[in-house]
Amino acid sequence: VPAEKFYKNLDRFANTSAASVPLAIAEMKESGKLDGNTIVTTIMSNMGLYKACEAIGIRTEKTNVGDKYVAENMMANGFVLGGEQSGHIIFAKYATTGDGILTSLMVLMTMLEKKLPLSMLAGEMKMYPQCLKNVVVKDKEAAQKNPAVLKGVEEVNKALAGDGRMLLRASGTEPKIKFYFGIKGSDADAKNEALRAQFSK
Repeated sequence: VPAEKFYKNLDRFANTSAASVPLAIAEMKESGKLDGNTIVTTIMSNMGLYKACEAIGIRTEKTNVGDKYVAENMMANGFVLGGEQSGHIIFAKYATTGDGILTSLMVLMTMLEKKLPLSMLAGEMKMYPQCLKNVVVKDKEAAQKNPAVLKGVEEVNKALAGDGRMLLRASGTEPKIKFYFGIKGSDADAKNEALRAQFSK
């Protein structure tokens, strides 16, 4: 299908799909439906989400990657909202698994109630630029516990001082470890690329 037949606004607003969680958070908090004043996320969630929650006084729980871990935490603690950046959002009142259609409906409800477009609502959350580096290894367990690697990750996070973060985790399906970088600022892309190059050695 020719590109000119599509309406495009990514150049102005970027991808707002990852903002569905904070939209739901804000709406549920305002209406008193966010039990425990807490949401459940995975360790790979964008740092901008945590900053947005912190700004409005909402606690966050972090689980391993996978909506099953999010669901387990929610059920164990009585929380009602959680999900992954990929869009697997769980609304415990209506479902026990991520549901894209339900998430879309909840976002649409918020847009109607606020009488604002998604571009403006999603703008409340400032996404941190991020990148992922996969490194093939012989032993994932040993690589994750390598003292030199752990020291490098610790030093990077200390230097970022809250304006970004670096995570290390093993792939669940391949002989790889994953380095995740998320950094704030106008030079974020350059910093992310520099760190990725550093940990490719």
